[in-house]
Amino acid sequence: FGAAFLQPRAPQRVAMPPSDELLAYLTRMGLDTSAPPPPPTLATLTALQVQHGRRFPFENIDPATCRRVGLNEERLMHKVRAGRGGYCFEQTTLLVKMFKELGFNCRIVLARVIVHPVLSPMTHAVVVVTLEDGEYLVDTGYGAGSPRMPIPLPAPGGAAAGEVVYRQYSEAYRFEVDTEFYPQGGALKLQRWSWEDYAKDAAGAEVKNASAYWLSHYVFHSGIPAFDVDLAMGSHYVSTYTGPKPNFFTQSIFCNVLTATGRVTLSGGKLKVLSRTSTADFDDLAAAAAAAGGVVVVQDPPGWAPVEGPSVVRPPPPPPPG
Repeated sequence: FGAAFLQPRAPQRVAMPPSDELLAYLTRMGLDTSAPPPPPTLATLTALQVQHGRRFPFENIDPATCRRVGLNEERLMHKVRAGRGGYCFEQTTLLVKMFKELGFNCRIVLARVIVHPVLSPMTHAVVVVTLEDGEYLVDTGYGAGSPRMPIPLPAPGGAAAGEVVYRQYSEAYRFEVDTEFYPQGGALKLQRWSWEDYAKDAAGAEVKNASAYWLSHYVFHSGIPAFDVDLAMGSHYVSTYTGPKPNFFTQSIFCNVLTATGRVTLSGGKLKVLSRTSTADFDDLAAAAAAAGGVVVVQDPPGWAPVEGPSVVRPPPPPPPG
């Protein structure tokens, strides 16, 4: 056969027919399943996260109604097909399964929610996706604070954490280096600047809140992957813990879903609809970043347009047999 036959060949991605689970998920996301599955690119990742936020609610109906939560494939796909949502451990486990079948290099990482002065356990989970140009944070399971789109993690030798602000339509995010929980280094805090830091004056006009600030959501180390047993333990704690520290996952039903211009949130028996059609009030944020030597990166997806409306959280269907 000659010497050329003996030369090593570069690995190639073999196109496999999509599984029934992937087809069900893509259908739930409103994507065309008659065409081949999309390639593992940033554009695909962005489209999936945007659609996931609109169509797969962040909700806690099961733990709040004393129903057992499972992270196995059968229970997760039952929720996909039944029009349900879930909290972070369910969301990330589902996303990683779908992402990997699409060819993405990804992993789940545990995060510690920052609730000063209380020291909280590692009760949050996010997805880190590795693409050709770097790593991205994908988080659809932080309720009203979840980013809409993938956020690039600070790259070695690139801009330092805190120097880049990522504005996602009506909200903004940035990373800060954490030394409180990880003094050895390598950890990041996700922070958010949101319209919820704004108030209305006596005439009903929206004005900046004097107390507006960057709110730290959680801290994580992207280099420490979580294993299935870690996710099972965290999910069990979140869905069953009842004291002495308060656990709102078991106290009342809440739900959050994205819309084209904001969010719809159900919490404490109150429905809140947050919507903005302008991003002009982020000009001062851009000016402040520029003055500090930083930059604001606009991540509005191309073709951003209103949708029919938010997803609806239906009453929980009976659990699957077994």
